Amino acid sequence: MLKKVDLDIVKIDKSFVPLEEEYAGKDKDMMMLWSIVELLHQLGKEMVAEGVETKQQLDYLEKVGCHIIQGYVFDKPLPQKDFEERLLRQYQ
Repeated sequence: MLKKVDLDIVKIDKSFVPLEEEYAGKDKDMMMLWSIVELLHQLGKEMVAEGVETKQQLDYLEKVGCHIIQGYVFDKPLPQKDFEERLLRQYQ
C-alpha cells in the first residue's frame, strides 16, 4: 500500500508493538518494528504508533525513532467533559 497510496502519516498498529513480557519471537517482533520505522523514515513519512500500554514499549518506540505515540501509557479514553476539565487543570 505504501507504494500505491501517497500517505503523509502512517499509523503503526498495536499488533506490531512488542509486548512487555518475554515470549517466543519477541526479538523478531522488535526487529520488524525497527524495520517498519526505518522504512517510513527513508520514505519521508511521519508515523503514529497506537496501542502503547507500557513504559517499556514507549521507551523502545522512542529508541527506534517513532516519536508520535498514543495509548494507555499516557491515559485511558475520557468523556469530553472530563478531558476538558483535565486540560483546564493542566493534567493535575
